Amino acid sequence: MNVGEVAVLFPWRQSTPERQTLFDWVGKRWRTIFPKILPFVGDSRPGEPFNRSAARNQAANLAEDATTYILADADTIPQTDVLISAIFDSIAEQRCVLPYTTYYNLTERDTKRILRRRPDTALPEPTRWIHKLEDSVSGIVVLPRRIFHMVGGFDERFQMWGFEDRAFIHSIEGIHGPIHRLPGYVQHLYHDAPEAIREGNPFYAANRDLYRQYQNAVTKDDMMRVRFE
Repeated sequence: MNVGEVAVLFPWRQSTPERQTLFDWVGKRWRTIFPKILPFVGDSRPGEPFNRSAARNQAANLAEDATTYILADADTIPQTDVLISAIFDSIAEQRCVLPYTTYYNLTERDTKRILRRRPDTALPEPTRWIHKLEDSVSGIVVLPRRIFHMVGGFDERFQMWGFEDRAFIHSIEGIHGPIHRLPGYVQHLYHDAPEAIREGNPFYAANRDLYRQYQNAVTKDDMMRVRFE
C-alpha cells in the first residue's frame, strides 16, 4: 500500500472554542500517528448555514491526487490498528469499509481525560459513555475515491446536518455494493453543540423526507434516480 495515496477528509467550520480544542487534538493525533496521510479540510459556502455534505465534497475535491479517502469527523477517534486494517481492506477489495462495529459517545469527564493525554497515546476501550451505538455509519469511513465519485459524493440537498451520512451509505449499497465492517470501535468526544440539536435545525424535516427516498430505493436504477435526477 502506498500510504501517500490516502487522504483523510474533515468537514469543518470554526464555531466554538470547545470544538476548536477537540479538532486541534484530533488533528495532532492524525498527524502524529499517520504522518503520511494528508489531511484535507472542507467547508461549505461562506455566509450560509454550514452544510456537512458540501464540506465533505469540498474536502474530497481538494484531495485530487488521493486514491483512497478516509471520511473523518473532527471530534471522532478510531482505533489505530483497525483503521490500518480498513485501509488495506478497502484498497485490496475496492469497497467501502467501516473500521468499527461500536460507536461510543463519550462523557464530558472522559473527554477531558483524553484531552489531557498526548495525542499519540494509546486509548483503551471506554467503560463509560452517554450512548453506545451498534448501527452507526458516521464518524470514520474508508473507501476508494472512485466509489465516492461513482455515487456523486454527498448529496448537498441535505441542508446543515441530519441523515446525510446514512444517505451516503445507502447510495453506496444501492449503486456499488455492500459495505464492510471490521470489529472495533470509535470514540466521539463530548462537546456542547446547540447547532446539532435536531429541533434547532430548520431543515431537519426536509432532510428526513429526502432520506426516505433513499430508504425506498429498491433497485440500482431507483437509487440512481434518487441521487442524480
